[in-house]
Amino acid sequence: MFERIAERKIEEAIAEGAFDNLRGRGKPLSASDLETPLDIRILKNAGVAPEWIQVSKEIESLHKECRDLFERTGREYRRRRGSAESLPVGSAEREQRMDSFLQWLAKSRVNFYRSLKRVNSEILKINILAPGGGQVLFPCPIEKEMERFDSAYPCPEGLMLPVIAGERERVSDLRDSMRMLYRYDIDKQEKE
Repeated sequence: MFERIAERKIEEAIAEGAFDNLRGRGKPLSASDLETPLDIRILKNAGVAPEWIQVSKEIESLHKECRDLFERTGREYRRRRGSAESLPVGSAEREQRMDSFLQWLAKSRVNFYRSLKRVNSEILKINILAPGGGQVLFPCPIEKEMERFDSAYPCPEGLMLPVIAGERERVSDLRDSMRMLYRYDIDKQEKE
């Protein structure tokens, strides 16, 4: 009942020209248009979250993924390394287990690095999408996090981690993030 009354009032206001001079008329709302708590509350009541809020939730999820990955690596690291080092030095089985351990450690390191990169990509995205005056999020210090990873889960002395085929570290987080945002924008436009 209230919906019909509200719709009728809106239709009357449209007929009277009450909405003719609104800023951005006929254009979709952008994140910068949502600068007041009232705007956000209206969208929330309609069951729609602004894109930057969805990205914020994704960042929280990715941070948790990084923490979980770090902890899982710790549990698995102790088990795998202990299993390899428990065998007699020079035995073929020890060498095989140590090779398997090193492959796993290299892959775990790459996965942790990729998770950190995803966090930073989403942080860049939210810094671009969030309305003005909001708090700017700083990217995760990837170098320090990788040093922490290497310190917590070191390669056994005298051995080297294998290079994972096809994996290369990227030089520019900004370039990668902008490329990702461009692809995101293209995908979004194709869906509309």
